[in-house]
Amino acid sequence: MLAEPGRSPAIPADFATQVAEIIEVAGYAPFHKEAAGKHRDGELDSAVPWRFYLLDEAACRATLRQLQAWGGRFERGKIPMMLAAAGALVQVTWLPNNDEWSNLPNLEHVMAASAATQNLLLAATARGIANYWSSGGVLREPELYELLGMSPLEPLIGSIFLFPETAAPLEVFGGKNRGKNEPTSAWSRWVQIPELVNGKMG
Repeated sequence: MLAEPGRSPAIPADFATQVAEIIEVAGYAPFHKEAAGKHRDGELDSAVPWRFYLLDEAACRATLRQLQAWGGRFERGKIPMMLAAAGALVQVTWLPNNDEWSNLPNLEHVMAASAATQNLLLAATARGIANYWSSGGVLREPELYELLGMSPLEPLIGSIFLFPETAAPLEVFGGKNRGKNEPTSAWSRWVQIPELVNGKMG
């Protein structure tokens, strides 16, 4: 379990517990190949091919202040606004085996990390925690990797913002394509295999 971080009066008392629970749920994602040894010689030495870097409310606000201090491109976009409102942020990375990102082992690592991310989102939604999966924007920059103590060898799968219910009204925006899901018939179909006749497809 994660240690409970400091929280402001706006953050529910059990929010840290809920975040710890959804992190555990995320860890049930399947993976086919273990992480390469070069990713397993530090504090985070798990065989799973993803890593989660967790920021509580205080760390989110501290990161926002650093972006504001740097100014310019670091203050643009939605990331600063979300850092100002989030109760937690999870930076999810995946662990390449080598520099050939399109090979099968690396694709399997991307898929496993994405499955862990989806588990996280589903668990958060089930607990009534509003969430947003961002591609990361400025949080992908080397300066932010260094600030958050993230390895430059780990590409970002996404920045997952978690928004607890607060006493003050807070408008949380979903992804731009949320709600545009089409009927399943538009993107799935049952496959029909012809019967064999004398060893040949009829």
